[in-house]
Amino acid sequence: RAVLRLRPLHRSECTAILAVPDYASVLDLLRFLEAELAGTLSGFEVMWNSYYAVAAADKRQPLKPGTPYYVLTEALGASPERDQARFEAVLADAMEQGLVDDAAIARSKADRADMWAIRDNIQARLQWWPFCAFDISMPIAGIDSSVAETEAALAAKWPSLRACVFGHLGDSNIHYILTVGEKTKDVERDIEEIVYRGVAERGGSISAEHGIGLVKKDFLSYSRSEAELALMASLKK
Repeated sequence: RAVLRLRPLHRSECTAILAVPDYASVLDLLRFLEAELAGTLSGFEVMWNSYYAVAAADKRQPLKPGTPYYVLTEALGASPERDQARFEAVLADAMEQGLVDDAAIARSKADRADMWAIRDNIQARLQWWPFCAFDISMPIAGIDSSVAETEAALAAKWPSLRACVFGHLGDSNIHYILTVGEKTKDVERDIEEIVYRGVAERGGSISAEHGIGLVKKDFLSYSRSEAELALMASLKK
């Protein structure tokens, strides 16, 4: 049976975009917000500057591009005034500790919508067509180094590489979009091999939230053991 439990809807939404100087600070900031916001943290979306610069180009920019990382963070609560004051105090502490270089705090629903519009502006990448998109997961400590190593391997083969990264870092989930200027089946296969090899080296998953389907089927062994694959096959039979 299934049991459905209903809870009261939240009454406050505290939202901000933060400019963060380095990846170590991104991880420290996540741990800091999880502790200081004590269960109310509901969003921790990280955008590498490569993503933010393009996604924010045609939007109202709360912060200018150029900082290595941008974090869209949000906390949900029950008391708009008290929660907002607490949220801003926590962010002020984060800045004092050097975890954040700059911050833009939403003062209205319109401000919040503008911030999320940047995070959700995946359509801005249509100008890169043809591109390849990946939905991958791995332990968060190794995400940044994996991205750097993957981009270096791709650029060595395709000097015209353009890439950007963003995602739900609190869930160890990132989206990786890249273009090398062409997208034949052979080129796409070679790109997938490089990206998924980096995932496998860090014990990650080739699909964080969008499934396997037919496109990723040949690479499933990169993140599942032979025993797991056999179990999947037996269940389907």
